[in-house]
Amino acid sequence: VGVEEPTQRLALLHQAVNDAMEAVGFERETRPFSPHLTLGRVRRRASRRDVQQVSEVAQETEVGHLGEVPVSEMIFFRSILKSTGAEYIPLKTFALGG
Repeated sequence: VGVEEPTQRLALLHQAVNDAMEAVGFERETRPFSPHLTLGRVRRRASRRDVQQVSEVAQETEVGHLGEVPVSEMIFFRSILKSTGAEYIPLKTFALGG
């Protein structure tokens, strides 16, 4: 689900994270920034037809306004995809604002 963020603070945060990561030796993210919420994943062993059907339904579904959420911290997670589902391990928390 796409995220509307008219102040562009998320884009600025993305740029700052990219700059900081590049400064310590990581490659810069080259994909265009697209803030979003992941609502689900399709398992790797799903058929092409199933993946196509899920994609079509998702693109045709109007989500509407889900609300606003104030954010006071950012947490970097390691995401490990397992057969039982994703496992998220928090690595570092950063306070935002001020």
